[in-house]
Amino acid sequence: MTEDSKAARTRNVPRQLKVSEESLASLKARLNSAAGQRWLDEFTRMITEWAARSMPTGLLQALGERENLDMLKELWPDIVDAYFKALGNPTPRD
Repeated sequence: MTEDSKAARTRNVPRQLKVSEESLASLKARLNSAAGQRWLDEFTRMITEWAARSMPTGLLQALGERENLDMLKELWPDIVDAYFKALGNPTPRD
């Protein structure tokens, strides 16, 4: 086996997730339930804790000020994207 074919075999290929309308409706109903809101709150807490450990201190202090909540709302999608990228590419542990 050549190196090129080995690299092609192990390379991660982007995938597209397709969700049926029925599944999407079920997911929305579950999310709107009390249990779904608790799950979403827990998920948000996990991402927030990760971001707090990963962001520079100065940025965290600026975002902590009440007048900067709009900035946090604007940055939130980027924070979530970074969280999922970090999950997909974990750093080696000592």
